[in-house]
Amino acid sequence: MQKADKKIRVGIVGTGLWTQYGHLSALKILNHFEVTAITGRNRKKAENAALEFNIPNIVEDAVKLADKDVYSEWPLTPSLEESEEMLALAKAQGVRHIVGLQRRLAPSSRYLRDLISQGYLGKMRSASLTVSVDAFGEKMPSAHAWSFDAKNFSNVLSVYGGHFGDILFQATGYPKKFVGLVRNQFPEINVTDLKEKIATTRPDQAMVMGLLENEAMFSIRTEGGQPCFTGIQMDITGTEGVLRVTNKRAFLNIEDNHVEGMRGDEKILTPLEVPSEYYHLKNTVLDHCQLEVAYLYQAYARDLQNGTSEAPDFAEAIGAITCQNRIVMAPLTRARATSTGVPTPMMTEYYAQRADAGLIISEAIAVSSQAHGWLDTPGLWTQEQINAWKPITEAVHAKRGKIVAQLWHMGRMGAEAISGEATVAPSAIQPPGMIHTAEGKEPYAVPKEITIPQIQQTVRDFASASVNARKAGFDGVHLHAANGYLIDEFLRDSSNHRTDEYGGTVENRLRFLREIVQAVSAEIGIERLGVHLSPNGEFQGCVDSNPAKIFMPAAAMLQELGVAWLCIREGREEGSFGMAAPTDQPKLSPEIRKVFKGKLILNGDYDLRTGDATLRSGKADAIAYGRLFINNPDLIRRFRDNLPLDTNFQPTT
Repeated sequence: MQKADKKIRVGIVGTGLWTQYGHLSALKILNHFEVTAITGRNRKKAENAALEFNIPNIVEDAVKLADKDVYSEWPLTPSLEESEEMLALAKAQGVRHIVGLQRRLAPSSRYLRDLISQGYLGKMRSASLTVSVDAFGEKMPSAHAWSFDAKNFSNVLSVYGGHFGDILFQATGYPKKFVGLVRNQFPEINVTDLKEKIATTRPDQAMVMGLLENEAMFSIRTEGGQPCFTGIQMDITGTEGVLRVTNKRAFLNIEDNHVEGMRGDEKILTPLEVPSEYYHLKNTVLDHCQLEVAYLYQAYARDLQNGTSEAPDFAEAIGAITCQNRIVMAPLTRARATSTGVPTPMMTEYYAQRADAGLIISEAIAVSSQAHGWLDTPGLWTQEQINAWKPITEAVHAKRGKIVAQLWHMGRMGAEAISGEATVAPSAIQPPGMIHTAEGKEPYAVPKEITIPQIQQTVRDFASASVNARKAGFDGVHLHAANGYLIDEFLRDSSNHRTDEYGGTVENRLRFLREIVQAVSAEIGIERLGVHLSPNGEFQGCVDSNPAKIFMPAAAMLQELGVAWLCIREGREEGSFGMAAPTDQPKLSPEIRKVFKGKLILNGDYDLRTGDATLRSGKADAIAYGRLFINNPDLIRRFRDNLPLDTNFQPTT
């Protein structure tokens, strides 16, 4: 696909049934698209399609359509390694790509997600999906013989499990662990036009079951070759309600899926009509499966116009954020941006050198000019900043690394001399110490108590910055709610003396963090969002008299919201972190592990031995290393090969 000034020009590779019935029919009703070329192995079919859909050019060589944006029907392969190789090749060529997971954009799918996120179910308990189809049976034409070999990855699990499992997991969140079983009950296929039998190794039945990140159980059962097929049925249960999604036909469906539900004392399922605003396309001519393809093309067009990532791509088909090891690069403020928060070229090399970490959490990035209070730190509130981040994320991805943006607001720890605006905090309490400005050190100011309208604007700033992070190429967002900055200041009783809905009770002190998590996840998806907390100890004068009383509910809240990972900076009696005073407050990570079931990352003066022991004990899913990465950009190799480390840390950026 190629973007034009007025229309998006499309070249089609392939002339099969789905090309004409699905793609060309969908594109025909979208005025902002124009099909300009088609190619395929069967010249006659290409000519017929060109005639029927008024396509001006028939291309002999598909290579001539290369180097454009790519809509791939199904870029998955039999192995994760091959899929990741395809993704890496696309990124290396700079090719924008989207994948045919159009079912997630159906009105019923979007409505289902909203019902769950709005609390229809209460706490989720279980999710099940059954798919029963007549496809992949014991009788098939020779044209489908390529699918008989399991290596070609065309079977009930990859196709039907892939599409409808995607609908399920978009609504429920992703699995944390699962087991699967496949079965081939048709070892020989009767090839109808050849009147002979051909052996097949592909599965025609599959079952997958396990636990979701929110601890709900799930199961998926797909059955092919069933002449008495029942289509799809999805049941999602919770403590307060049940939702059911059904369709007589799994594919080539004429109608959208049907949604039913019951809550409270209700005893029967009742239809839940999808509201009209979910139907962006008011076409009544096409079957609904064709409209779903049109919805995906529409999402792609919006992405081009707005710089968003609504249309799923190859990376999302493989997994939201898949890390290559369990060593995380902790966020490290390096002060290498311009005074206006624009990243500089030297930052590209810095992050690329460390791309073999399982995950890079970027240095703290301001969400607005008001949040920007540290000299020469980067931001994500202007287009110039977004553009400057792109070479950095691209360099990390070129080395098959993953990087998320740590978003922050400095709160009372900022400086008006840097941001140009008065510092704000939950309460007007001056922090201890001095701040560096362009004119030298000066005492921290007494902050102004942040108003309710300012709080609401700050929540919007975090949401906007998260969208900008995705535009800049970051794989996700990490919220800085630690170390005495604004979100942390709301959490702790030493810095939050408010008497309104944002202070006093535990619920009120958590409100700001909850609202930010909800706003950000609504923009980028909860599966791409993590949070940073520092529960025990004093950080830059910010401390809580009873950390367990606030941080255990905080962890439980993040679990409830479905946050993908939680990184905990642990205070220590002998801690060497300059912002944290030594503390005798006990670590809360063992107790937090019991209530937060997402990925838990621990950070705080770990070395190879202690980090490895912590992972082996199951106390954490990953260990974040900070200063060791500064002097040792090849830290992964040094750990792996047991090489000496440079630990001569210097107080320099």
